[in-house]
Amino acid sequence: MPSILSTARLERLPNFTLPFDFSKYTWTQVALVATPVFVILINTPSLIRSYRTFIEIGPGGLPHNPLGFLIQTTLSLIARTDTRAVPPPYYYIPSPYSSLDQPTNTGPSTTTTSSTTKKIIGPTVVAFYAPLGQTSFLFPLHPQEDNNEDNDNNNGTLPPRSGSRPDVPGLVVPQRQTTEKGGPELVRRMERFLVELAEANGGGGAAAAGSGGGDGGKGQEWALLEMKPSRLEGKRHQALFLRESAVRIPKFMGGVGGEIAHVHPEGSSHVTLSLVDAEEAVAKGWAERHRLSGVRKILPWSYIMVYAPRDDDEFVVWQRLVVAGCRFVSGGRTIEIPSKKVA
Repeated sequence: MPSILSTARLERLPNFTLPFDFSKYTWTQVALVATPVFVILINTPSLIRSYRTFIEIGPGGLPHNPLGFLIQTTLSLIARTDTRAVPPPYYYIPSPYSSLDQPTNTGPSTTTTSSTTKKIIGPTVVAFYAPLGQTSFLFPLHPQEDNNEDNDNNNGTLPPRSGSRPDVPGLVVPQRQTTEKGGPELVRRMERFLVELAEANGGGGAAAAGSGGGDGGKGQEWALLEMKPSRLEGKRHQALFLRESAVRIPKFMGGVGGEIAHVHPEGSSHVTLSLVDAEEAVAKGWAERHRLSGVRKILPWSYIMVYAPRDDDEFVVWQRLVVAGCRFVSGGRTIEIPSKKVA
């Protein structure tokens, strides 16, 4: 039995009414409203950690503020998480009962066997990246000067990357590595190589204009590459582009447009390669795909993030990947390589 004192206290409490009259709504309607609120509440610690990572990584592609984080969080709803999968997600196990499952073109990373235990690349993907999607462009940088057959950088494949992969947070944009980062000198060296690669292929002012520069008088038709602000990373970053006046941009480039490569402040970089070269880079531990690679044709399947080089040998591997991307995106055209002093 409550005491007189406790009864008096209860009588003095103000009347409390809910801000909404839930009796007007069905349980289904209440659940539709309450469920997302509940999901947000239980994920609040994760969202806070993700936002801190987003800010700590620095600017890149999206506004560096809560609006940018909201966009990146929304993109995560459609983004992939299998960025390091080998073989890539566009491989599948063919049905032994349908010839439609067989690829229309074969290459180093496909198999023509009808065995259901081996995966093959989907014919739709083959057709979309044709005719060079299954062609490797990982040639030696200086074949006349480097005749050492034992050098893995000169035999058309990539050597395995030593050690484990660097840490890469699960953000969609920006995609960066947070361990084994490169310093400012490495970044300047990488950016210098992109600039000199553009200049060697007509992107150097007078040469690109056909006024007697390094193009040998071939003029604008020869000017394949140029440097300009990145479409993907924003005006703060310069990127290597395919010159649209010289070559038609392939449809598979999607939202990338003619952008072939750009370098990030911590030494990683994004490059678009042929399918087989991207597969090689991911399988050998040099890179991973973007979370939007292959998603609704926003980015190509072969759009990859190459980890920051840790020494001179890895820098050469990075150079080979960039040049291979230039060859592929330009439709297999010859790419003039800057002299060795660039490296």
